[in-house]
Amino acid sequence: MNRIFLSLAITDFSLLVASYVLGIISVSQWPGRHDQALGVHFLIGLATVMFSLLVHSIAYTYLMGTNRWVREVVEVYKMPNEILVRSKANKRKGFKWEFRAMCMVAIAAWAGAWVHREYPTPMPQQSMYHHILAVCVFVVSLAAFSMEYKIIELQGKLLDEVKTLADKMREERIASRIAEQSLSDSNQTIPADQHEL
Repeated sequence: MNRIFLSLAITDFSLLVASYVLGIISVSQWPGRHDQALGVHFLIGLATVMFSLLVHSIAYTYLMGTNRWVREVVEVYKMPNEILVRSKANKRKGFKWEFRAMCMVAIAAWAGAWVHREYPTPMPQQSMYHHILAVCVFVVSLAAFSMEYKIIELQGKLLDEVKTLADKMREERIASRIAEQSLSDSNQTIPADQHEL
């Protein structure tokens, strides 16, 4: 999942940069070209918002799904509860960062819609709010992506640990069942000299 998330995060950040640059270009164009540049910025910005929400939702769905898997394995194999606590902590930490990033992107998009609604003569302070929020999106998204990557990495290591422990416990159970079966088979077998009597 680390590689998938990394490629999604890089794509999302690239879209954020493209949307930001197109926004800067759209306000610096002369009136005739301004309409076209603003339209492109609007469409790329909308795609960026949707993709950002998708990336953070995928990360949260991964953490939620793997947490459920860990809980089921811990219950079935009677593993220490500490494993489940670690998985839940990863899910909670991930959610905090995902939620912050999603809210920041949504607020910046809302401010952009506010500026766009006032077009062709938006108030300078509206444009400034949108610009400041766009910069905040960069900061929060970078922090969220790095934290989510670390959390997904921790969750992956925990999953490997749980799988290894479950495999070991399963092998021990199978070995004990085989030993019990062979012991019961040997107890049921009557020696050959007893048949002759």
